[in-house]
Amino acid sequence: MRSDGIRADFATTRWSLVEAIRLEGDPNGQGARKAAMDSLVLLYWPPVFGYLRKSGFDAAAAEELVQEFFASKVLENGLFEKARREKGRLRDFVKESIRNHVRDAARRGRARGSRLNVPLDQLAREEELVGSLRDASPETYLDRRWLLQHLQLIVDECERYWSERRKPSHWAMYYEWRILPAISCSEPPSQAELSTKHGFSRVAGASVIQQVRGRLIQIARDVVGRATLSAADRDEELRELQEMLR
Repeated sequence: MRSDGIRADFATTRWSLVEAIRLEGDPNGQGARKAAMDSLVLLYWPPVFGYLRKSGFDAAAAEELVQEFFASKVLENGLFEKARREKGRLRDFVKESIRNHVRDAARRGRARGSRLNVPLDQLAREEELVGSLRDASPETYLDRRWLLQHLQLIVDECERYWSERRKPSHWAMYYEWRILPAISCSEPPSQAELSTKHGFSRVAGASVIQQVRGRLIQIARDVVGRATLSAADRDEELRELQEMLR
């Protein structure tokens, strides 16, 4: 049920990864620095690609720009090393950086720089998501896609929780009822239909939904709490995630 190439063992926080990138002066920190950079690029290129598509670039131009942004601005020029937690959310920092990058590229007339290898199947999936949110503005799309990436981290932890307790049907039922429709922007099936499919009575199925939802919220609070600094930021991101899953 995992998607978007997010590793299941991605358990560290976003700002912890940013801090790890700053280990350049520590000879023992180079491995951690590279791993942190790779993880951040893997996590955040999809929202940037979608932002560019929603800004009017065709697929080829958006791919070229996102490749250049991460290869040149992020990997070569150390964009994440310039991020500071006390100045606000990482999402807003990346959003402003990509706006500046687009303006710079427009002045040059073309993208340039080294390449970042993005698998074709992942680019195809991003195209599908861009199409599913056709009415979203670039900023709205980036915000939603950003949250979907973070939701995937929460989903992975929750799926692992129920798998370890040998209750995969609990998770499968909730995933099909709430997570998959949120990702695909589709209508959810009825709880009664899913209860029958996964071998629960209607009453038991409703109880399963509540159990999994409670665990998901607890995991979400933990993940979001590790990833933000202020109580206001934490509450805002939790509110956005809950709105997505409503």
